[in-house]
Amino acid sequence: MRQYARLLASGHCAIGLSRFPSGTHTLRRTIASKIYRRTGNLRAVQSLLSHTKIESTARILNRCQ
Repeated sequence: MRQYARLLASGHCAIGLSRFPSGTHTLRRTIASKIYRRTGNLRAVQSLLSHTKIESTARILNRCQ
């Protein structure tokens, strides 16, 4: 994740933005939320996020709404 954050930051600097407006964890939740909205498959999102409990995945998705 840290390497990904550095990559995002360098990309934003390259196009003239001062910094990435949100963290990589926010991006992770956003992607999971979009996948869930399109598929409705909570188990797939659980697997994507590597959660052991389905409740953890549901809680994350509830925060994104």
